[in-house]
Amino acid sequence: MAGKSPANERLSADFRLEEYVFYLVAHVDHQYASGMSHTLARNGISRPMWRCLASLAERNGASIGELGRMSLVKQSTLSRLLDRMEETGLIRRRPRRGDERITEIYLAPAGREMLARVLGIAGEVYARAVAGLSARELRELRRLLKRMLDNLGGGP
Repeated sequence: MAGKSPANERLSADFRLEEYVFYLVAHVDHQYASGMSHTLARNGISRPMWRCLASLAERNGASIGELGRMSLVKQSTLSRLLDRMEETGLIRRRPRRGDERITEIYLAPAGREMLARVLGIAGEVYARAVAGLSARELRELRRLLKRMLDNLGGGP
């Protein structure tokens, strides 16, 4: 007799929160977010700023919409955040060539310096989070999380 497939598993009376995958993911994210927020604040930036800087390192010149999707920051929040980042010299904005309706966001030299400084900090928190996992386990974890994200229609 074959065991019950996880895809067919349903929440039931014997449900245990501490075994629920999304509780575990949320709990890991909460712990990570708390550690990162505290550490980044000592360096004068927030987690959303960090995510924007990291996103721009991969896609410098992103539109505001693209940056919002990559950094997981809502559009309404992102506008105010970008204002602060521009005021502090972390980013610069300019109209897209050929379509001035679109604003592109670029890392400014101060943004590159801040990113370089906080990458080490983020690396320390990340290393603490994945301590004890093998490279193979970490690859498998990434693969499984990406598959779940795709299943939910939220793949990159």
